[in-house]
Amino acid sequence: MSKKASKKTTKKQKILIKIPLEDEGILSKYGYTLKEKHENRIKALKKAFKENDHLKILRHLNAIRTLQKSHESNYKKLDKDMKWLQLYYKK
Repeated sequence: MSKKASKKTTKKQKILIKIPLEDEGILSKYGYTLKEKHENRIKALKKAFKENDHLKILRHLNAIRTLQKSHESNYKKLDKDMKWLQLYYKK
């Protein structure tokens, strides 16, 4: 048997999610914050879509949502926005 490490992950191993430094605050500069109502967050996402790559915004929001799993209210808001974004992205 070789001494190479297994590429399989176990339940105990954590998967790291990293947001590149240049992408930090990419949504907040368009007014996106979880303190806002859903309609205002959607307006901010539309603005971000106009000036950025759609897939980049989608992945960024998904990463934030994943990081907020332990905070139920934030996760629900982000999940709602993510579902809207997925429908919007299909158009």
